[in-house]
Amino acid sequence: MLLLVAVIGLSVTVTFDRLALPEGKLIFTGRVLNDKGQVLDSVKISLRDSSNRRTFTTYYTDKRGKFKIKLDYGQVRNVHFEVDGYVAMFARFETEVPSSKIYNDYYFDARIDLLNDTMDFNKKTIARNAFMTVRFNSSLDHFAESFNKQMTFFEQLAKPNLGLIKLRGYVRDSLLDTINVRLSAYDMNTNEVLDTAVTAYDGYYEMEVPLQREVKVQLESKEHYAVYTTMKTIVPTKLVQKDFELNKSFDLIPRDNEDVNRQAFALPVDAVVFDSSKTTFSSQPKVVEKFEEVLNSFPKTIKLAGKLNNVEGRDFVGTTIMVKDGNRLINETKLDSSNSFEVEMPYQSIVHVNFKTTGYHEGFISYNTNMSKSEMHNAAQLKTDVELYNKDRTDINAKAFEFPMAKYYYDKKQKGFTSDTAISNAFYKALHEIKVKRDSTPAAAGFLVLTGSVKNPATNKRVPEAKLRVLDAQKNVLSYFNADKRARFNMRLNLNRIYYVELESPGYHNTLLKFNTHVSKGKENTDIEQDGLEALIIHEQDILAGKPVPAELMKDRAVTSFYYAEEEGIFVEDLSTFDNFRIAVENYKPKEIEKIEE
Repeated sequence: MLLLVAVIGLSVTVTFDRLALPEGKLIFTGRVLNDKGQVLDSVKISLRDSSNRRTFTTYYTDKRGKFKIKLDYGQVRNVHFEVDGYVAMFARFETEVPSSKIYNDYYFDARIDLLNDTMDFNKKTIARNAFMTVRFNSSLDHFAESFNKQMTFFEQLAKPNLGLIKLRGYVRDSLLDTINVRLSAYDMNTNEVLDTAVTAYDGYYEMEVPLQREVKVQLESKEHYAVYTTMKTIVPTKLVQKDFELNKSFDLIPRDNEDVNRQAFALPVDAVVFDSSKTTFSSQPKVVEKFEEVLNSFPKTIKLAGKLNNVEGRDFVGTTIMVKDGNRLINETKLDSSNSFEVEMPYQSIVHVNFKTTGYHEGFISYNTNMSKSEMHNAAQLKTDVELYNKDRTDINAKAFEFPMAKYYYDKKQKGFTSDTAISNAFYKALHEIKVKRDSTPAAAGFLVLTGSVKNPATNKRVPEAKLRVLDAQKNVLSYFNADKRARFNMRLNLNRIYYVELESPGYHNTLLKFNTHVSKGKENTDIEQDGLEALIIHEQDILAGKPVPAELMKDRAVTSFYYAEEEGIFVEDLSTFDNFRIAVENYKPKEIEKIEE
């Protein structure tokens, strides 16, 4: 099936005084034939506007099937071909030319093949779409057909004959103009653009949506919040070729309207489905009500911004910031370019903002955002700089991070947030309060001198350059060092003490090992040298007992432990520790945390 078999573009350049000359024309000529190549005379040719509503001029082909039409520049015109026994078809001409070319006459010649109306093809595609789109090609200096448009047309011809919904209505706003609001219809499964429209001066629009699709119609405007509606255009088989009409208007909300909940715009403003009882399409009131409910609901959000600091001057790119309201995870973000952060918190809540980064203690700040609705407008933003503390530091108490580093609340008199100094003072006091619980065993002069390597138990591969922190029985940091490029390390531990060793490496959980260096009497004052220790570190993607290892389970829990075996005279692994860890993973049930989708 061929609609256009020959196209010739010509130009004639006029060199006389242009001030005295009329503008040129696009002269469209050609012949109309049927699919067998036979001449069709008396074919009606109508010149219409781009919407096909207004007819300007009517022509007819002569006995040889020929025609000639003159088109003005700077217009979009549809040329329709109609004759009994054949399918009515139209070509589109976009006649805009560069200003330097408007005094030239251009020629476009084409052979038009009309299709017999008894043939099996998608007739609705032909009725709705131009079989040929012609526009000026500056590089060629003549009018030429858009072959991409032609290929799209042929692809549509092969598809089933389906009806459509002619969607029309008004986009409204009581405060602002709604001219030039863009409407785009997408297939929700393929993301294919089905149709687009732009509102007129009065907000009026028209667009067409095909049947048997799940469609999203998006409305976008610089002055308004973007909204969308969903349309399930699936109808019974007997109606798939029918065209429907639906009047659908939209109310937009200005972007400067702060009295709305912006989370509502993630929801559809409406949902359109087929109503079999009325054999037409209609809105879903519950969807509309849900949007309105969320739109006018509180709490709104408050913007929290600040900088992360540390005494080492380290860059905090990759730090995870979590905003929690009780067990609800409101927001989670990662710093990707600087130490500055910005997150949103809900009003009317007790919010904890957690800061988590490799090598530093995880801390949190508490915010009480309860206030009256009228006060919300006075507290739209809050700035807080946060100091994080290196885990390698031996002069701070790790237990302090079980409590908030600071707390802020809204002060009506100051009309802003203020710090609860009692909370921050308590944190700093706990941070620098190092209480060492003395081991009752007499101090030993001997050492356990270990040589070992860091390994991942799932892959049995070494993990080079992992960091090792030596902690006391209360998990205060005593020292730290790194394994070498072969993942090997050396370590000296006093005998007759309890130690923990924390392993840290990118992509791995911080993993604790426990060492009980108590030895039998008489051995405590001699050094015990031991080689071949395997320090196990758990990867974030490791599977144990058929389940991923949860980060929550890794906190303050030793994965492996070692003790002195008197009979062998060496330190050995207590296998029950890892077995208990495996059982804990198998039986682990995560806390119920509700994630609020934005």
